[in-house]
Order: sequence, then C-alpha cells, then structure tokens
Amino acid sequence: MVTNVTNARASFAFYGNGLQLFGAKRPYHGYYQISIDSNVYPKVNGSVAYGNGTFQTPLFSTAALESGYHTVTITNVDVLNVDLDFVSVGFGVCADDVSSRV
Repeated sequence: MVTNVTNARASFAFYGNGLQLFGAKRPYHGYYQISIDSNVYPKVNGSVAYGNGTFQTPLFSTAALESGYHTVTITNVDVLNVDLDFVSVGFGVCADDVSSRV
C-alpha cells in the first residue's frame, strides 16, 4: 500500500500476540499513525533526510499484545506518502494455551 491521501487508512485483522509492520522511509514520506484495537499509538515520521531512503524497514513493532484476535489500522496523517510493504505476526504460547492442551 502506498498513499499520499490524508487520512487514508488500511486495516486488517490478525490472531497473535505481536506485530511488525514493514515499509519504506524516504525523503518525501510523512507522518503515519498505528492503532491496534482501541489503542492509538503516537504518530511516527516516515521521512528520512538522506539518499533514496530505506526499504523494507520496520515502521512499527509490538510484542505486548494479549494472544488473540486484533485489528490493526495504519493511517496517513500527512499529505506526503506512507508505504506499507508487508507484516509479520507473532504467535507465542502462553500458560493458558499450554494448560488447556494437557
């Protein structure tokens, strides 16, 4: 996903306890904001001031989610580009999962 439309957003649901979003950070990229379920994280600057930028770089990461279903949204809060390439979802085993299978 690449957009330069203010307030454009992409959302998806996943099952897990961690999440990483990857994309590009380039000189003409702007601010974006991540929300997971009802938790809205501070906006992040996706711009870099040097060269052609960085590609497939982490845009956001958390390993602090409860294991379960979640909905993540990335929102462009600027008139500049936001670039989302791919995601990685973490699946940890918690004590409740282990005891329910014994």
